[in-house]
Amino acid sequence: MQEEQSVMTISKPLDWALSTLTLIIAITGTLVIAEVSLRIYRDSDRFFPYYPNTVQYHYPSEEITPGISGVSKFTTNSYGTRGREPNGDEDLRILTVGGSTTACTILDDDETWPALLDKALNDKINNPGAVWVTNSGVDGHNSEHHLMHVKYLLPQLPDIDYVIIYAGTNDVGIWLHNKKFDK
Repeated sequence: MQEEQSVMTISKPLDWALSTLTLIIAITGTLVIAEVSLRIYRDSDRFFPYYPNTVQYHYPSEEITPGISGVSKFTTNSYGTRGREPNGDEDLRILTVGGSTTACTILDDDETWPALLDKALNDKINNPGAVWVTNSGVDGHNSEHHLMHVKYLLPQLPDIDYVIIYAGTNDVGIWLHNKKFDK
């Protein structure tokens, strides 16, 4: 009887260890298969700041964002950037890059500063559509993310003439909260 108890005492931890090991191997195997599948079937040449052709509605709280109320529409074009679809006939194409100060997420599409720049430049030359300004700003992004946009998104966009980077706020936040800068 005592021999049987000691075998059961040893076999329970052994069963638990084998079950845990089997689970870990199964999860790891599943993740490896998923990773390999995505690398094979994903188009590695495409980079999108947002999902292409997105339509979202935001309901900003005037308590949190004074002066901004009502429903705002957030849309993206086929490149995953905010702004109208390029028509190919533009004389000037501008990409804006930045964090929330560029994204203007809670503002309606036509109220963002890149959209206002697009409108002002087209109005100035009295030729609607001659200038195309597209917005790749994403809330919370810092300079490392902005470099990714320039490196991976810029080659996807049609003949960009200028890149405007409006950044720094999120970098300062990282700098202020990083202890290595306190020395």
